[in-house]
Amino acid sequence: MINKFIGIDPGQGGGIACLDKNGGVEAIAMPIAGKRIDVAQLSEWIYDRAKKGDAIACLEKVHSMPGQGVSSTFSFGFGTGALYGMLVAMRIPVYEPAPQTWKKLILADTPKDKQAAMDYCARVYPQVSLLATARSKKSHSGIADAICIARYALEKYKDVL
Repeated sequence: MINKFIGIDPGQGGGIACLDKNGGVEAIAMPIAGKRIDVAQLSEWIYDRAKKGDAIACLEKVHSMPGQGVSSTFSFGFGTGALYGMLVAMRIPVYEPAPQTWKKLILADTPKDKQAAMDYCARVYPQVSLLATARSKKSHSGIADAICIARYALEKYKDVL
């Protein structure tokens, strides 16, 4: 039975969140090692929260953007592929909602921007810090997006699986 819903906003400025059916929520900024996503640290974080058969993940479907350089596009795709591979290796089913898809459900009747995601999280999950570190002063939009994506997973798949 699925009890954990993982949301991932990929990329170095992204985040990851885990919601459970009982209302629990945890979220962090994407861990980085050097210039890449720290997949080892991320897999430990997920492993500590989700057991085989207990979780699903929604990894935001991404694509290159106009004006993005070849090197940064490759790096972004490489990181997203590493995340996808890690989840598959952990036997966690992976769904890939497009940003427009999860925003339509979670951010209904609001602008579909970063601020709307941060406002949603502050309203629905006021106990969760959106700060990337203890020294941060500004909310981290990647954490907010990850929470929203996890909430999309919960809403979309809680009764299906």
